[in-house]
Amino acid sequence: MLQDVSKLCMNCMTEIGEEETCSVCGFSNATENQTGHLPLRTEIKERYVIGTVLDSNGEGVTYIGWDKENDCSVRVREFYPEKIVARDEDGVKLTVSTDNDLLFTQYLGEFIGLAKKLEECSDLNNMFKVIDVFEENGTAYYVTENAKTITLREFLLRNGGLLTWDQFKPLVNPVISTLSALHSKGIIHGGISPETLHVGRDGIVRITGFSIQSIRMENSDLSSQLYPGYAAIEQYGFDGKFGAWTDVYSITATIFRVLVGNPPPEATERVSSDHMIIPAKVVETMPQNLLNTMAKGLAIMADDRIKSMDKLKTGLLTQSGGVVGSPTIAIQGIGKKNVDPDSTDLIEDDLGEESNKKYVFIALALTLIILLIIFYFIWKLLISPNLFGDKDSSSKINTSSDITSSQIVSDETTDGATVVVPQCVGQTLNDILSDVNTALTLKFTVIEKNYSNEYERNTIYYQSIEAGTTVEEGTTIEIKISLGPEFIKVPVVRSMTLEDAKLTLIFAGFQLDNIIVMQKDDTTIEDGKVVGTDIDSGMTVSADSKIIIYQCNNPNGSNQGGGNGGGGNNGGGNNGGGSSSNTPSGSSSNSSDAPSNSSSSESETPSTSAEETTTSTDGGEG
Repeated sequence: MLQDVSKLCMNCMTEIGEEETCSVCGFSNATENQTGHLPLRTEIKERYVIGTVLDSNGEGVTYIGWDKENDCSVRVREFYPEKIVARDEDGVKLTVSTDNDLLFTQYLGEFIGLAKKLEECSDLNNMFKVIDVFEENGTAYYVTENAKTITLREFLLRNGGLLTWDQFKPLVNPVISTLSALHSKGIIHGGISPETLHVGRDGIVRITGFSIQSIRMENSDLSSQLYPGYAAIEQYGFDGKFGAWTDVYSITATIFRVLVGNPPPEATERVSSDHMIIPAKVVETMPQNLLNTMAKGLAIMADDRIKSMDKLKTGLLTQSGGVVGSPTIAIQGIGKKNVDPDSTDLIEDDLGEESNKKYVFIALALTLIILLIIFYFIWKLLISPNLFGDKDSSSKINTSSDITSSQIVSDETTDGATVVVPQCVGQTLNDILSDVNTALTLKFTVIEKNYSNEYERNTIYYQSIEAGTTVEEGTTIEIKISLGPEFIKVPVVRSMTLEDAKLTLIFAGFQLDNIIVMQKDDTTIEDGKVVGTDIDSGMTVSADSKIIIYQCNNPNGSNQGGGNGGGGNNGGGNNGGGSSSNTPSGSSSNSSDAPSNSSSSESETPSTSAEETTTSTDGGEG
């Protein structure tokens, strides 16, 4: 049992003894207190020690903390509606601003009610279990378990920007089931996005960011927090009630982002111009039922949208129509047909009842051929001679919710129009192209990829035209992309599952194609677990080095393991080098450990290069 909490790093809760700077995350315990937030090492309920801020919004603040009673790290959520409260001189207690007593009481009650409902859902694996709810310091708190995680957004960036449906399906399906269970308890999240879904080393995607409903509405007495591209139209004050269908939109938008590499356009933009781009190569890998269900999950108006998580999951899992074979595809009809989004026949209706309409189609085809022949003669006699004398053409407004291949919209720029060059340096190409206007009006060419200790992998470190410059639409911007550090440190993988070991190496900087798996007998390791690697843990090697993972195939292997050391050429032996508190190289200070994707598709390359994101892009990310 840890007796002295002063020996803990206040950023990652690792025991650091007398050291001032943490060797795991680099945080210095001499750091000054957090302005506006609870001071470091504040104790609440005489049990929880407050560390650094993990997240905050207009409703409250989440801190990493230490539970003295159970000797473990936790997450502490404090109700702190910054618009209507202030802290006393002690920096701890809250004082409600003048004339906001009733408002504070109302929202405090909602916060406590939400916390208690979440506490009742402690059997759900895809969220952090609530272990305590209490009032103190003029406000309320709830405490959850903690786990080493990173956001889904960071997980994607570390894995090339996107995943295939086969890779993401086993991760997202439990999330959808958990949301369905939460909805049955009256809990609507309203903020599902790659920022609020966290991936853990245990392969579980956890839902975070629970807040009272007012935070998830644009016109709120508190500072609202919406995620553009993932927030539904009803959250912006348009007609439509907040409900389960709101989360349906958000989780579908998240699926879209994972598979395509960019989020859908913001809902407020889609009202006037609804156009979503899917690269041709991505379309070719998608089952028809997935495309149909995504279109209905992303319907702009709530009345046209799939109404429940169960219906969404049914649509995603129902095999219908196979993989789309055409490089271009448009799914239309949202807002045009009177359909019940909860109907079990939703997908089949859109695909058509071919067996019942076979002869109708034949008749229509013959009619179309005749009309084309007639049109040909009209064209030759009337239209063609005047074709170049009248170039005026009218554009059609797209009122349906279309998901369209990039090949359909590659030339939609306006001659003579101008556009402002965005800030590219410090961002990924996927981030730049998440702005649909940028994706359609500028071209990007990757002219160089270099190793860099300053910029993370896939981050742009040079752009040929300075941000803020006004240029003509269609202008090509040359960019240079970082490959990350040239040299990386081999992390400890001994005794891990094969899936954990692979991702640990990937997050350290190794390329998936350079990771080789071989079998090895070792009686000190449980069968199926990793014995070690052919390069000793702690060694520094080139980022493009190949590395072999030795997996134990001894059916009688021991469950004891042989220490935490990483192997070497003898498969690890009993050296026991390295502590379990070691952090894989390349992980962030707040995430500590690399996450694990335990799906069977782990061995597939989880990426599609950004050069496929849109045909206005000539280069891609490494």
